[in-house]
Amino acid sequence: MTEFFTQARTAVAAVVALVTAIVTLLFQIMPWLKPDPRDRVGAEVSVCALERNVTIGEWIGRAFPSAEQSKLRKSHPDQGAEGELLYVRAAVDGHKHRKVRLRVEVFSSRTQKLVPPSEIDAPPIGAVTMSAPDERSVQAIWVPDLSHEPAGLFFRVELWDERGILAIADSPQLLKGRLAAPRPSIG
Repeated sequence: MTEFFTQARTAVAAVVALVTAIVTLLFQIMPWLKPDPRDRVGAEVSVCALERNVTIGEWIGRAFPSAEQSKLRKSHPDQGAEGELLYVRAAVDGHKHRKVRLRVEVFSSRTQKLVPPSEIDAPPIGAVTMSAPDERSVQAIWVPDLSHEPAGLFFRVELWDERGILAIADSPQLLKGRLAAPRPSIG
């Protein structure tokens, strides 16, 4: 009887070793299937550039894969509306296989308060949903043309997941539709 248990334990150990080897090989061949160990968790966003005179249609054609473009064209009927592309650098660690969302809003530099979308003469800015990048990515977000708005506005960019806000950044001030030169950092 003890010989039977010894052989059974050996067989179980062999099966466990085989399964472990197969799973390890699978993760080597297809690393995107490997679960995120969440040993590094964090996020950062920053506004890196603003490109003027871009229509919503041009934004859809340049910023999204062709498989997503027809759905976006249907949800944005005013594709001739001219605005700007706001380029946002996003870094997300520890959120593999999760959806994150970039949200952009316009604020007044003077009051530090949100400018209601009804006070801006342009289509609203929509949130951009994306799969969390493994390391870093740059997202192009269409924003309305604010060159005719009074000076003293800035963009606030927020990165969210299903649990809440991950990161936030403010752009330099907008002066006649252009980003002001960033202030030199101290330190």
